[in-house]
Amino acid sequence: MTVIGYLLAQVLVPELSAPPTTDLLALTQTQATGTRKVTSDGSNTVRLTSSRVQNIVAELKPSPEPAPAQQSPVPAPIPIGQRRATLNASNWELSNALRAISQETDVNITLAHKEDPKITVQLRDMQLEEILRVLAALTDLKFLQIDESYVMATVEVLEASFPREFAEQYPNLAKGLPDEIVVKSYTVSHVSARQAVETLKSLLKESEAIGVAVGPSPGVPDISVGSSTSIRNEGNSGGATGGNSAGVQTGQAELGNGRTIMLRGPQKQVKEALKLLREIDSPRPQVNIQVQIMDVSNDAMRELGISWNFGNINLTERTPAGIAFETLDRGPQTFQGIIKALEKNGKTKILAEPNLGVLDGQSAYILIGDRINYPVVIGLSDNNTPIYDIKEEKVGVYFQVGANITEEGEIILNLFPQVSSITGFLNVNGASYPQVSTREARTVMRITSGETIAVAGLIRNEEIESWEKVPILGDIPLLGELFKKRKTTRNNSQVMIFITPTIMEDES
Repeated sequence: MTVIGYLLAQVLVPELSAPPTTDLLALTQTQATGTRKVTSDGSNTVRLTSSRVQNIVAELKPSPEPAPAQQSPVPAPIPIGQRRATLNASNWELSNALRAISQETDVNITLAHKEDPKITVQLRDMQLEEILRVLAALTDLKFLQIDESYVMATVEVLEASFPREFAEQYPNLAKGLPDEIVVKSYTVSHVSARQAVETLKSLLKESEAIGVAVGPSPGVPDISVGSSTSIRNEGNSGGATGGNSAGVQTGQAELGNGRTIMLRGPQKQVKEALKLLREIDSPRPQVNIQVQIMDVSNDAMRELGISWNFGNINLTERTPAGIAFETLDRGPQTFQGIIKALEKNGKTKILAEPNLGVLDGQSAYILIGDRINYPVVIGLSDNNTPIYDIKEEKVGVYFQVGANITEEGEIILNLFPQVSSITGFLNVNGASYPQVSTREARTVMRITSGETIAVAGLIRNEEIESWEKVPILGDIPLLGELFKKRKTTRNNSQVMIFITPTIMEDES
């Protein structure tokens, strides 16, 4: 406080110009009189009253700014639809009524209608949109708010002239805005692209203007096995797996040129089509089919027979809680053919033991044998020269199978086994045609996953004649028969096919 008092006195009293000695400077205050005494080396004395000091300090303080005058809040503008008006019309034309409320509310109102119907109404102190709604109902018209104005006309005129505003204000009446044309692609993963396109086209409505096409394949090409007769099953042919030994050919029918589907059309319809494609392209379960094809001698079957082992049938009796009836549970039957004895005696020959994998709704095949090509006359040239084409005949073991999985978990198999061989060739007009002996069957059956079924009865009767002769002597006419030995062998056999399909569990 000593230094502050000195500085205040230095500013207020110019006579105290000389700097004081700090050890002689003192500030005393007499509380009774309310005065301050400042002594500087005893030569000068200045007395300041408290009121004087307060006045000086008040003069040195900056004057406060005056408080701003309070302003009344500006009222928010009333929306044009909520402006109020009164309409008293007796046999007025609609245009005159709209003109009257337009002038009262200061809102632009347009009548876009060829006719000008007359109305009689008495509406007091109502909002503008309520008045327009009454007038529109009386004249079978509609109205739209376009920016800061209104338009009254028929539904057709309003939707054609202002499609977006009409769709927003009358969503139940709007037919929809013209959607943007887009192009989207979808790559199938679990089904054929062409099959997906055919299914999609059957689901789309005829009125939906959407283009669907199959694009190029993004990667590995499909396996092509040439022209062949295959089982007609739901869906295109699927893959088949089998041995890699010589003479064994497995394959699948072509799935199309690519896996990418191109969609072009309105954005909304393309979006719905993509949703359908995702449902169509869902992963399907796979069926593993174990097949055993063998040729068994009829004589051996009569000697040893076929013993079918049904396994043990376990019957369990139980009483469900709350129910008085009894129930019986039966374990699955085991269907096994005992043929080991036939193999040991050499009376049976295993023709093939393929293991096929096929997707639900698809088909597969396996060919163990040969493809015999031979010429076929398809026409004549100008010089009457035959024109030939190449035809193919499959000879050997040709097995085709299609699988469908039911909702109950059962498997429906479409089977077409063929066992054939060439017995000779027929020469016609210089062309050699193979003569094929075949044993085949076509059947459809239902089976539980893991059970074995047998297809039998494809019987073949062969008569083989062999002879031996003494060289030179056996070629002498008439007498040569004395030096020959003839033997005729008759073989009766049948093809038996054992099939065990199993539904493969999805690891995911």
